[in-house]
This record gives sequence, structure tokens and C-alpha cells, in this order.
Amino acid sequence: MSVLNEAVSVIIPTYNRYPTVCRAIDSVLGQTHTPTACIVVDDASADDTVKRLRQTYASRITLLVNDSNKDKSFSRNLGARYAQSEFICFLDSDDALPPDSIEKRLSVFTQDRFFNGVAFGSRKNAGKAQVSSAALPQTLTISDYCRNKEILSTNSVLMRRELFLKCGLFDESLSNREDVELFLRLLSELEFRSCASVAAIVYNDADHRARNDFLRIIRQGRTFSSRIKANTQLTGPHEHLVQALVREEQGEFLRALYYLKDYKAYVAEYEQGEKKRENPVAAKFFKRYWLAKIRLLLGVS
Repeated sequence: MSVLNEAVSVIIPTYNRYPTVCRAIDSVLGQTHTPTACIVVDDASADDTVKRLRQTYASRITLLVNDSNKDKSFSRNLGARYAQSEFICFLDSDDALPPDSIEKRLSVFTQDRFFNGVAFGSRKNAGKAQVSSAALPQTLTISDYCRNKEILSTNSVLMRRELFLKCGLFDESLSNREDVELFLRLLSELEFRSCASVAAIVYNDADHRARNDFLRIIRQGRTFSSRIKANTQLTGPHEHLVQALVREEQGEFLRALYYLKDYKAYVAEYEQGEKKRENPVAAKFFKRYWLAKIRLLLGVS
């Protein structure tokens, strides 16, 4: 069977996003590549999302429902395991796909029938000027990605389902930067090729972003850093990139502590980071360290 006739499953994790999720679903159902299935994984929403989606879409989508809130990585993995198609890709419930998104990414496999890696495209912010897909590298390396992590998004990649399952899926212990960890793992093993086209449209109307969920960042701790340090294909030839990523996570952790006004923990973490040489180099973290110490001395919250 030609790749152009192969089925593709688009997996949409969602939580309390009705009716916004309808925009994402409609963009999948409107794909020019017709053998496209839409799998929605509801993460125990409390806003009647499940009931409303069943009423609105019925059999046009596959709806999976978690028995409790288990986060987006679990939901994406569940959808990938459930899918019956040759290819899979993902879509956040507050974003959308251009009509030719699947067709364009599949063209990477059509042009080289022996290609068994990851196809990716660019993403466009809704309401802004068209991005230049020509600026995307034809093939993507770990160094390319680490220099500009905006090149990839969860919405913009497409690959064979069996290969995704083989490479380990999303790390369900991560609720922040889980996409970065996955891409680094995939880039360590697979070739990434650009379809030179916009693969996803990103909307900024969501009321929740992972980087601003400070409690979640603190609960995750240093799990991201421990995962990338354990990737031997990264720590050898790309040690300097690993250290930069560790400093990024340290910066997010310190930022979360400071905005939650946990000054005692901020001071302790900053001092520990200095000993390990893992603190970000930005002067603002040093400034916040001294401000935190002053607040502790003065008893100011």
C-alpha cells in the first residue's frame, strides 16, 4: 500500500477544554488526507466534555476517558497504544492543524520509501504573519534543536506508531518539558526530516501553561535533568548541551520557588546549585538570591 493511503491517527489529550477542543477536532476531521482518525483522550474532565463530545461528534471520533486525572503524557501514550494506524501524530486541545498538515508530513515518507524516522513541520502562531517554513533545516540534529527548541513542538511531528512505541513513548513522570525529553531521545536514535510546510497552528488563548504552573514544576523537581543525564547518547558527545538543559531546569525551579515566595527554599536551592555549577548565568537569579536572604532576615513575606 502506498504511504499516501496509509491511515494516520491524531491523538488529542484534553482536560476541561470544551468547547475549545472542538476547534482541534474539527481541524483533524477537515484534513485533506482522508484516512485520518481522531482519537480524543479525556483526562477526567469536570466540565461535561465527554458528554458534549459524544453529542457533537458521535462516531466521527474515538473518545477514550481516563478514570482519574493522569496528565497529558499518560493520555498521549494511551492514545498511541490504542491507535490502529500505521502513523500517529499529536495535537494539543487548544491548537489546530492546517488542512494539509498530515498530507505534507506524509510526503516526507513518500519521497523516500525507505525513510523510517520522524517528519516535522513548522508551527504558526494564530493571528500573526505566516512563518517561513523554508527556514527550517532539511534535517534536524540534536545541536540544532538545543539551539532553538521552537523548531519542534508536540503538534508538529509525525512518525510510525510502532517506532514511537519502540522508542519509549512520553515519560509519564514528567509533567513539564516532557516534549523536550522525548525529542532528545528520538533525535538520539532517529533521523528528523522537514516537510517544509506549516504543520500546526498555535493559539494563545489557553488559561493554563505548563511553564507557569509553579506547584507542578516544584513537584517534578529535577526529574527532567536526571532523565537526560541518563541518556548516554547525550552525555558523551553532547555534554555541553546537557549542562545547558540542566541549567534551564534549575532556572525554572528557582523561578517557581521565588514566585511562590518560598524564600528559604530558594536560598538553599541557589546555594546548592552554585556548588554543583548548575545555576543559570542570568543575573536576575543572583539578585533574587540576595533579595530572598534580605526578606528572610527582615521576616518579610
